Amino acid sequence: MKSILFRASFDNVNSDSAKSFARDLHKALDLNENDRKACLRILGSIHLARTDSQKKQILDQLVIECQKDLIDLSSVLSIMNFILKALISKEIPQSDSDYWGEDLEEIGWIDGNSRSVFESLLKEIKSVPLNEIKKQIELRRTASGVLPSFTGCSITVEIRPVKKDIYRWGTPINEYKPEIIDVTPVVSISIGVDVENTDDFFFQADEEEIDHLINALQAAKIDLLAFQKYLGLN
Repeated sequence: MKSILFRASFDNVNSDSAKSFARDLHKALDLNENDRKACLRILGSIHLARTDSQKKQILDQLVIECQKDLIDLSSVLSIMNFILKALISKEIPQSDSDYWGEDLEEIGWIDGNSRSVFESLLKEIKSVPLNEIKKQIELRRTASGVLPSFTGCSITVEIRPVKKDIYRWGTPINEYKPEIIDVTPVVSISIGVDVENTDDFFFQADEEEIDHLINALQAAKIDLLAFQKYLGLN
């Protein structure tokens, strides 16, 4: 193999990952023109999506548009995204893509006819706004700085009983007769960050505290927009 990409990715073409790649590649090359273009339109958004939830929303719309199975479309996009990542990688020179079709044919995953389809697909992926995607990646990397970055949160709403009295130390258990006089809602929040060996941060809040948290975050967004406007960024 001549390319850096395939030498690094598939040193063993009989591995499970290599066979999976070959299956997905065939699905991508068998796609009709309309569905291929639909996948290309959302490829940048899929690549830049921060969460699985965001990816799912994009994919759900693609399934409706193409009337194709979600698993098959996900396989196609995994191939396109693999190529996209290689094209924007700093470790792989642009000239490396000149050998990708030849390498795939050498491995035996494509023949002469499907090689031309692959090279057409490669050309179409190169027409995706690669520089804008690179810019967005660099903006995120710069914004992350040296502090842990937010990765997601989980939220539950619970109803807790309000007791007239609580159990006190030394009270004989047969004398403890709790009386429920009301219930109160409580929001429990877990926040995750991108640091290994760091537990999620947990806290709880009532309705007033939740309102304050929402307002504080909205105020931060207003501050950010004002700062961007001052710098002429929007």
